[in-house]
Amino acid sequence: MDREIARIAKARGVAAKVEPLLETMAAPCAPGLIGQLDNAVRKCGIKPLHLPSGAGHDGMAMIALGPIMLFVRCKAGISHSPLESVEAADVTVAARVLREFIDNFVQGKS
Repeated sequence: MDREIARIAKARGVAAKVEPLLETMAAPCAPGLIGQLDNAVRKCGIKPLHLPSGAGHDGMAMIALGPIMLFVRCKAGISHSPLESVEAADVTVAARVLREFIDNFVQGKS
């Protein structure tokens, strides 16, 4: 990204300076809980999908309650925006997965 910014600045005859405003460590998910959540997802007939998340403030705020997050699909992948929306069917799937996860939770496997 820095190279692209420098290229555009040079082409326009301007200077550009990039400085990070915030750098934070990610809140990691607990491996044992990932496995349990994967099992719950599979039991609901869905293939688990793992993806890195930039949900820093969400993750950091929620880590004290539990070191794992279940994401609900958003329309066009848009989140943290007035344009964010989810389908009722996707919320229903997430609720089923969460119920399966809770019903089959194994204490001490975090």
